Amino acid sequence: MNACRAIRVPWRGRQDASLEGNAGRYRGGEIAKWHTMSVIVRTARMNLRLAEEADDRIRRAAAVSGVSTSAFVERAASVAADMVLADRREFVLDFVDWDRFVAELDRPAKDMPELRRGRELRDRLIAP
Repeated sequence: MNACRAIRVPWRGRQDASLEGNAGRYRGGEIAKWHTMSVIVRTARMNLRLAEEADDRIRRAAAVSGVSTSAFVERAASVAADMVLADRREFVLDFVDWDRFVAELDRPAKDMPELRRGRELRDRLIAP
């Protein structure tokens, strides 16, 4: 999992009457302000093998997008992963199917002797 930490980075600009606040003077009339920004610390590593044409296409797309190849691949893979996982976490039903789904949830549970025996066996084996 990526960690997130805040860092302080200097912002430098020419002296201007509209700039106020936490500023310090530098040589040449420049002033610096410190801005706090969040940075994701990336520690996980992933290696993969690609066909030459896929590698070339990904690198060109990253360059056209103005991001690094790593950032481009991370973003594309994350979007694809979210789509795959969403299919297993979320589902969309029309009104008729929703009503059937809710009716199944609301009905009384069926008596299943196999489950009852399994629970009793578990309770005997893990008895306090």
